Amino acid sequence: MTPAADAIWGTHEIGVRTSFVQDGRTRHDSDSVDATVTPTPSEVRAPYLTTATTTEQPQYAQNGDQFAIWAGGQDLSGWKDEKAAVYLADAAPPSGTVTARVVGQTGSGPSAKAGIAVANDLTAPEAGGYAVLTMSAQFGLEFLTDSDGDGKLDTWAGGGSSYHPAWLKLVRDGTAYTAYASSDGTAWQQVATATVPSASGTGDAGLVASAVNLNYPDQITTALFDSFSTHE
Repeated sequence: MTPAADAIWGTHEIGVRTSFVQDGRTRHDSDSVDATVTPTPSEVRAPYLTTATTTEQPQYAQNGDQFAIWAGGQDLSGWKDEKAAVYLADAAPPSGTVTARVVGQTGSGPSAKAGIAVANDLTAPEAGGYAVLTMSAQFGLEFLTDSDGDGKLDTWAGGGSSYHPAWLKLVRDGTAYTAYASSDGTAWQQVATATVPSASGTGDAGLVASAVNLNYPDQITTALFDSFSTHE
């Protein structure tokens, strides 16, 4: 069975009902099986854009409100900024919220990261306003910001246990950024608040992934998202 091109990624129950004649009587039977629809690399559609800072060639896919990123990258932290992103330009207001749900991530090592990022310009983090909130594969949340406007993520907060799906939310009020996380999108845990002095005006907002593969050379992480929104 071949799923429709726009079939929702995930597990679907397929049911089968049959009717047959046995010993002169019509009988009925039914059964079901789970089938999983997985994304394959394709493209993202306008107004969404992509950008990457990895040596490995990233790949992307979009299916309505679902997104997939296949990314390499040694790390996404202060010493390395290697990631792939799907983003919206000029979508993060000076005071507003960016929210996404990370359905899951597979491949690479336990430090692989997937989540959300904002910046004055996500193609050039050194332009300021840079902050990232991710859920790692096994080491919990990471909220990283650029405190001095040089494009390097030099502050950190987070930890705890990883869980997927994970709702992630960044709330910006001028130069103050507050990170939240939730397992259900209703009950939110505050991760931390940080000041990003270089944040200015309306910025970019997007979904990011990094394999954090320094100790797992050439491995790729696959990150799946099924919700992404920005609003004032």
